[in-house]
Amino acid sequence: MNKENKFQLNKKYYPQSPKGDLSLTGFTLLEVLMVVIIIGVLATLAIPQYTKTVEKARASEAYSNLGTLRKAEWIFYQDRSPQTFTAVVASLDIENPNSMATRNFNYTITASSSTFTVTATRASGTNAGETITINQAGAIGGNWTP
Repeated sequence: MNKENKFQLNKKYYPQSPKGDLSLTGFTLLEVLMVVIIIGVLATLAIPQYTKTVEKARASEAYSNLGTLRKAEWIFYQDRSPQTFTAVVASLDIENPNSMATRNFNYTITASSSTFTVTATRASGTNAGETITINQAGAIGGNWTP
């Protein structure tokens, strides 16, 4: 068998370039390793930012529910004689946010006859145990950090 026949037999195993020659196509090990390293570096930078963004989005649930609970407290206060606030979330005329199965925060109310503070405590995740509060005047506080 001469070289030309051997060359012809190998044509079917190697793809041809558009020029028609039998150049091998594909990636070298070094190229693949460089891509893996670059993806690893990008993931290292992106994952903490992603986690922070997810926590901010979950906190929007708390801000929304705190505002709703604050308004419901004021309605409760106006409907009562003598006027007083309540510390029982279930006694407010709204859907209890603590009864939602997919909640990210637990809600409590601390109330006296003339003031109240609604507290949202992060139930789980990287910020578990941190709080966001709102009082009767609408001042937002707590120790939550995104």
